[in-house]
Formats: sequence, C-alpha cells, structure tokens
Amino acid sequence: MEREGEKEYQRVSISGEEKCGVPFTDLLDAAKCVVKALFIREKYIGLSMQSFCRTTASYLEELSDRPLDMGIYEEIPETSVTADLDQTVHPPVSATHPYENQDPACMPPDIGYGCKMVNGVVHIYTKKDSMDTSTELELPYPDLSEYIADMNVMTALIINGPVKSFCYRRLQYLSSKFQMHILLNEMKELAAQKKVPHRDFYNIRKVDTHIHASSCMNQKHLLRFIKRAMKKYPGEIVHVERGKGQTLMEVFQTMNLTAFDLSVDTLDMHADRNTFHRFDKFNAKYNPIGESILREIFIKTDNHVEGKYFGHIIKV
Repeated sequence: MEREGEKEYQRVSISGEEKCGVPFTDLLDAAKCVVKALFIREKYIGLSMQSFCRTTASYLEELSDRPLDMGIYEEIPETSVTADLDQTVHPPVSATHPYENQDPACMPPDIGYGCKMVNGVVHIYTKKDSMDTSTELELPYPDLSEYIADMNVMTALIINGPVKSFCYRRLQYLSSKFQMHILLNEMKELAAQKKVPHRDFYNIRKVDTHIHASSCMNQKHLLRFIKRAMKKYPGEIVHVERGKGQTLMEVFQTMNLTAFDLSVDTLDMHADRNTFHRFDKFNAKYNPIGESILREIFIKTDNHVEGKYFGHIIKV
C-alpha cells in the first residue's frame, strides 16, 4: 500500500523495450553472474549472523530451491512526517554522564569465555582455564576449499568485461534516476527531513577521485613527445628483448618506422566512453600505433627506463 507521503513527490516513468546495444546472450550471462555473486553474499552474511536485505532476498528466493534466511528484523511502525507537527518533542535531559556512578554489581556477570589465536584465527572457548577442543565454541564457518572456490568465482566476475559493463551501465542508470529525483523533489525532501525531530546527518557526500594518468594527454601531445624523444634520445636503451638491450631507434627500426612516419592517424589512440571501467578494451585500444611495446616505453612506469618518459609527459 502506498504511503501518503509518497504522493507528494514527482515521479518519472520509463516505458518501452530497453535497447542497450548489447547482445541478449551477453546480457543474460552478465545477469546470471550477478545473481551468482548475490547468492555468495547471502551465504556469507548468513554465516556471520548478519541480516540480509529483504528485497534482494525475496527475488533470490524465487530463483532458489530453498528458502533463504533473511535474518531477524524488528518491525518498527513508520511515523508519517506530517503527523503531530505541532507537538514539540524534546530529548531526555540527563545532568550526569550515563556511565557515572554505576554499581559494578549491576553489571552482567563474566560468563567465563576465553579466546586464543590458532594459526592466525581467533577461537572462542567456553572456559578460560581449559582452552582445548572440548570447550571450543562451535560457530558456523566455511572450510578453506569452499572459501577459495567462492573467492575464485568472485575474482573471475570482477575481471569479467561484460559483467563490468553491465553493472556499470545499471549503476549509471540508477544514479541518473536518483539525480532526476533530486532535481524534481530536493526541496520537498529537505523540508520533510527538517520536520523530523532529532534528525541525524542528512547530508552525506561520497568523494571518489580516480585519476588515470595514462590517458591524461591527447594524441597530439603524445605524438610531439614521441618525436622529441626520438630526436633527443635515439641511442638510449629503453627495452630488453631476449636478454639484449634495444635503443629507442632500434625499437622503431624493428617496426619499420621513422619520426616522419608518425602522425595522429598512425598513432590511433582512443580512450572514449566505451573504454571507461573496461581495462581490457582500454589496453587494446590505448596502444601507440597498436604496439604494446611503445605503450610500455612511453606511458608505463614498470619498464627499463623506470618510467622516465612517462614522468616527462606528465610533467610537461
């Protein structure tokens, strides 16, 4: 049942069939991978005795052959922000610190539990004086092989290109949808938040600064630097091939190129929106003249010249 407060806000409805330009099979495989990751998350949240999101669990339960443990939730009746607006609510006033003048006799007694580190893992025992296997507290945990198998699955999903594209697209969609909601209803929500007594921090911002230095220059900038390096440092050893050092001039000679052959078109480096969050595509497209060796020499730090040229590019 829709609450009355929701009727005050403007809503945007998106209808029609989604055309994302991705093959349906890739979309289906990515969705299955995300569901697999959610099942793994649900399992480990259950093992750690935490509560799992009810909405997510309800959808996962439709795909599972067993009922999911959604954790213990305390049902708290919601109070409308428009109710009792004229009634002033004050927090309880305490003249002393809540933990001052406490009687130790009123404290909960020591239950006698003890803990010990065994091979880097904390074990809990029901008796401090005899901490052995007979008094060890049985707590649910995954065995090593199961944990490694799940970790391998998650690692494979993390580096899976189509899955990253699918998740990034969905997150961008949700972010845009939320930004649209803010543009339409920001003032109404702010007014409603200020009506709530004893409100907590209601303005939280997350700052994520991700600066990819390898793509900080444009093609013309990089082209000028490569030509300048070929003129100034032709005899400098920049690469080792099969135990033999190669100078910058020799590297270009193996590719049958000279400084006059280089142009923006032959450089052919593109880092557009399709390469964002897709390092597999970025690595394939962001190679000077399609040669990974030039990328290693000019825009990497882990090379024979210890990132000398890359440092010069960023400095310039």
